[in-house]
Amino acid sequence: MQEITRELGERLVTAELALNRAFHDKTIYAIGSAQHLAAIGRLYAEVRGAHLEAHLAQTDAQSPLQEERYALMRGYGYIGRSHVH
Repeated sequence: MQEITRELGERLVTAELALNRAFHDKTIYAIGSAQHLAAIGRLYAEVRGAHLEAHLAQTDAQSPLQEERYALMRGYGYIGRSHVH
């Protein structure tokens, strides 16, 4: 997950910087801004998805006691396997 999210994070930062630079330089208009925002939104969704996949893989590999401890350490309280994580 770290390798994937690191690459996606770098792409996200680059996209955010490009958008900021375009606004600063006054070289962007409504259509260009929408395209930048759509690309940033897709990257953010990919980063979030990678984190969620890793979390689900982690909890699927745990015993109920490990799952409870993991949830408590993350500040969720115990939510058990019958609930969505």
